[in-house]
Amino acid sequence: MRAEVATGLERQFLIAGCLYIGQLILGYSLGWPAPVIARLQNPEQTILEAPITVEQASWIVSTSFAGVLTGPYISGYLCNVIGRRPCLYIGAVFMIIGYIIMALAKHVAVIYVGRAVAGFGNGMLFVINLVYLGELASTRIRGTLLTLTGFSSTFGTLVVYCIGPFVSYAALSWIAVGIGVVYIILLFFIVPETAVFLVMANRRDEAMELLTSLGRKDDIDDVVATANEKPMSNKAQMTEMVTVKSNRKALFIIITLNILQQFSGIIAVISFATTIFEMTGSSIEPHVSTIIVGVTQVGAASIAPLFVDRTGRKILLLISSAACTISLIALGVYFFLYDNDYAIAEHLQWLSLVSVVLYFIAYFSEDYPKEVLNKRKELQAQLQKEKEAGKTAFIKYDKLIVLDNNKINNRQQKSFGIIPNTFIGEMFTDNCRGFSSTFTVSIGWVFGFGVSAAFGYMLPAWGPAVTFWIFAAACALAFLFSAIFVPETKGKSLLEIQEILSR
Repeated sequence: MRAEVATGLERQFLIAGCLYIGQLILGYSLGWPAPVIARLQNPEQTILEAPITVEQASWIVSTSFAGVLTGPYISGYLCNVIGRRPCLYIGAVFMIIGYIIMALAKHVAVIYVGRAVAGFGNGMLFVINLVYLGELASTRIRGTLLTLTGFSSTFGTLVVYCIGPFVSYAALSWIAVGIGVVYIILLFFIVPETAVFLVMANRRDEAMELLTSLGRKDDIDDVVATANEKPMSNKAQMTEMVTVKSNRKALFIIITLNILQQFSGIIAVISFATTIFEMTGSSIEPHVSTIIVGVTQVGAASIAPLFVDRTGRKILLLISSAACTISLIALGVYFFLYDNDYAIAEHLQWLSLVSVVLYFIAYFSEDYPKEVLNKRKELQAQLQKEKEAGKTAFIKYDKLIVLDNNKINNRQQKSFGIIPNTFIGEMFTDNCRGFSSTFTVSIGWVFGFGVSAAFGYMLPAWGPAVTFWIFAAACALAFLFSAIFVPETKGKSLLEIQEILSR
């Protein structure tokens, strides 16, 4: 029996490893503009008729959001109609088509189209990968498997930073196509449909066979109960979100933080990293600085949990937003001195790289939410007791999946980076958490689209110094907002958090 479980866990990790390639594609797409924009702006390297403007570069970044915004809604519907696995295929195919369009593009408008199409596929993969992993994994390793999705995405950004300067524009896009093809092949040969959907499709025998191969044959009753549970309609969830006082306050806090998060300029810094370093006049090659930033991002996401003292969500949010503010102010100061020909700027060339590195460390520091961890353990204990008593405890089993999926929604970091999504898993009531998650994250993406599109107009109009000071102001506002409105959730149960928000 123990050997069977061990083999099942190995298969779970194998399947998860295939899905991580999909997460790698998401990070690759996020970082793709950094080396591409620098090349398209260079008259000697561009594949277009003329070098692109900064405004056009911004649209290359932002058009991806147009697709990303729609992908999750389509996949959220289709995954319950045709299954999780087909949705992974569809998302990968759209991503591949988008990159083929970009690889063959000879006009900037065609690149826009390719980015939007690939963004749609990425949006589908973003949601379905998490849903699939939540339904695949045994309870004891679900958190681990979901945590690795964040690392995979970050690693994808590092990959494109590292290879981008050394291959052609077309090759960088064809590499993405190749990754997508490998992903589809692995889906075909290794990744099965989830047991939850098999039960929904009245294929219980197949579900039982799959669970046995995964070392989870004792979970069949829980899976059946989860598959048969009827969730509240979106309308009912929306009603609860706006009529319950604690949910209204949570909505105010999370949306505000989401907006300020996007105005911190993170998408612009990631996507324009190489261009930003070209503007600094530093003796360090721009692509080398970009790679250093990518390594920093991976490092911050990987080792921070080993060192971060779990002193509470609010204090860490304050520290993170303050550090982001200081680093962006410093970056703006350097550009002010450099653009105005101050002699001291020549001796401060290191400041631009150090500022961006510190910004990424502050933004991407990652940790496991202790409050969610405690609630997760509590639900696990209740689930085990009820299983021993012959009950299915399907509500608690389903909530474990909800907690874990919210925990890793676009990486669960105890920092300004993804703290609003952390609060989704803690502040909203169970009945509206699903709709609230989609709604608030979508609001963030809308503003991400706006800020990334505006960045190209801000640079020539106001210069990099003022632009980064505006981003710093958003981080400073996030600090003040958090100090005044965000409650401390350390050591609080989810019910206690609801009571605090109801006051």
